[in-house]
Amino acid sequence: MPDKIYAMKQRSFIRYSIAILLLLCTAGACRLYAQQDSSYVLLQELLKRNEEQRLRDSFRIAFLMLEVEKVKHPRSGDHKELLDRLQAIRTEDSLKLVQEQHEVDRLRKIAKGHPVRLFNDTLLEIYAPLGSFTAELRAKDAHEKILALFQSNTYHPDSFSIQPFTDYFNIMYGQTTILTVSSYDALWMNQTKQQLARTYLENIKFSIDRNRVEHSWEKVALRWTQVLIIVVVAALLLRLLSRGGLKLIRVLGRHKPGVIRDVRIRNYELFSAAFLLKVLIRVLYILRIIFMGVVVYFAVSFILNVFPQTQPYTRKLWDWVLDPVKDVGLSIVHYIPNLFKIAAIIIFFRYIIYAFRYFSLEVEKGDLKLRHFHPEWARTTYQIIRIVLIAFCIVFVFPYLPGSDTIAFKGISVFAGVLISFGSSTAISNTIAGFVITYMRPFKVGDWIKVGNDTGRVKEKTVLVTRIETINNEEITIPNSSILSKHTINYSSTGSEGGLVITATVTMAYAVEWRKVHEVLREAACRTEYTNKEKEPYVFQNTLDSYYVTYQINVYTQEPDKMYFIHTALLQHIQDGFKAAGIDLHLPAQITIKE
Repeated sequence: MPDKIYAMKQRSFIRYSIAILLLLCTAGACRLYAQQDSSYVLLQELLKRNEEQRLRDSFRIAFLMLEVEKVKHPRSGDHKELLDRLQAIRTEDSLKLVQEQHEVDRLRKIAKGHPVRLFNDTLLEIYAPLGSFTAELRAKDAHEKILALFQSNTYHPDSFSIQPFTDYFNIMYGQTTILTVSSYDALWMNQTKQQLARTYLENIKFSIDRNRVEHSWEKVALRWTQVLIIVVVAALLLRLLSRGGLKLIRVLGRHKPGVIRDVRIRNYELFSAAFLLKVLIRVLYILRIIFMGVVVYFAVSFILNVFPQTQPYTRKLWDWVLDPVKDVGLSIVHYIPNLFKIAAIIIFFRYIIYAFRYFSLEVEKGDLKLRHFHPEWARTTYQIIRIVLIAFCIVFVFPYLPGSDTIAFKGISVFAGVLISFGSSTAISNTIAGFVITYMRPFKVGDWIKVGNDTGRVKEKTVLVTRIETINNEEITIPNSSILSKHTINYSSTGSEGGLVITATVTMAYAVEWRKVHEVLREAACRTEYTNKEKEPYVFQNTLDSYYVTYQINVYTQEPDKMYFIHTALLQHIQDGFKAAGIDLHLPAQITIKE
């Protein structure tokens, strides 16, 4: 029992679905038909309204003319008033005629006409129906009758005529009606019915006569002869390109040394002869294929253009090639003013950058001195100004770039900006640190510095990193952000100002008199090379430990770049001095006893 109920519900659902589908299809068809005939309905209402208005105006004009004739004195005020009313009615009719034509022009833009063609000739277009015949049926009927006349063996152009009726004109061939021109057709085309009928008749006669000549046996034989000539010429050209291209490629493959030479820039070989030969052979292969394609393309185009039936395809074939070329050419021509603007902007900013570069070099060399501005700031300041000017140049040029206002271009710009912002955070921090270090002036190239646990001579200082070279010729690359976050010792700046102090530490037993130790240490310091002889060395006693005393000798030098050698020589002289004084250099043994 439940299965039967389920089956009945399923059949009911299918019937309802089919009914709804048919209803939707019917509504769509009605809507489509209503859209197609809406222009005609509006035109019909407009024509009916204007005819009624013209009829009323004609009665008014006739009545006023009778009143004018009844006036006995033509120069009286009543006569003048009647004439003014007549002129006002005629002016009103003229304005209504203009408004009517504007309304028809508006309807013509949204309406779709049905063309009547004979082969490639469009003879006329029908917009309005007539009685029970739609505009499409009228166009189809006229086409069939015109085609029958074209194919008739008893066709005579003199058999055409135009027969007027009350509301329309018929274009006749003998006793057969080819086309009926109604008031709606005339109004739509902005002509009278008689003028429109004559225009249609002339188009029909001219097209039939021309196409009968074009389709004669003489013309057909001439066309096939032209096709044969085109095919033969195309085949000869293809054979010539195929064999000639292959022969030229074989000749190049067997070229003698020296025919194709290497491309060199001074002593650097940019392109070898073998590489150039391969590129040339490949280019010849590609050109051979391109020229053969061009020959086939032109041959097909000429063949299609020979026959009237295929001439539209020839135009399409040419449009496929010429339209992109024309669009590109027009785009280039229209872009030329923007190109000049971009060139002017780039030249302007380029010369500004050149000016700043010139002044920065002058400041860096010392020829131009600015108050409170150090020469080592010149290069960095120039780089900052250069980056800012380039950014401004890009901002000014961007609106003139092709496609800059498109959504795709903007999306790519945003995506590139996001990538740069996320991927260059470390580089940006190092760059900012490099600028800060430059203006802080903690060191310069050639200085001996200590950064953290690394000591060496500054070999290179860039915006991103600083490279130092140790005493063992080790090159250490340190990011500028690390230098800014750590303490830095500059030995060179200390040595150039007051002198760098070189120290050495020794330990002595309490049995050795401290005055003797001071004397030996000072004599050793004075004998050391590259030390400042004008400043006396001095000794510190740093600690008094359980078994020994710690002494520190300090000596000045003005040559900090030799500090390692000075320190070594100082230790040597200390060792020699204590040996000459009969004092042993050794640490007393420290014994620890554990219970």
